[in-house]
Amino acid sequence: MKKRSFQFVLILACAGLVHAAHIYEETASVHDIMEVVQGPSMKKLSAMMKAGGPQTDDDWKHAREHISILGETTQLLLMGNRVKEDPWTPGAQKVIDGSKQGTAAAKAKDGNAFRAAMGSVGAGCRSCHKVYKKKKK
Repeated sequence: MKKRSFQFVLILACAGLVHAAHIYEETASVHDIMEVVQGPSMKKLSAMMKAGGPQTDDDWKHAREHISILGETTQLLLMGNRVKEDPWTPGAQKVIDGSKQGTAAAKAKDGNAFRAAMGSVGAGCRSCHKVYKKKKK
């Protein structure tokens, strides 16, 4: 029995070392993440809000999915060597916090809380975009 316990502990320790040895390496650029993931999610959420916000169970499911993806991918943007300047971090944190609030609001189907969370997400996006996004001519 002691031998089996030791083997089990050894296996767990090795598994932990393998897991701890994983080093995150970014493969997508900020532009790629925003263009392919964040932009489409924000457009869907904005259209939903312009139409009066989530109404049906499916709407709430999609709202939760899209706002949680915005928060998750914003955390990716903060990892590695993508962000080099400080103005980015407070805006990104607004998006992350807003997405957490929005995810909870969508789960609770609370329209007012979801609208407030979307306001926080939008404010976070705008604070970075006014500094970093190139103006269209």
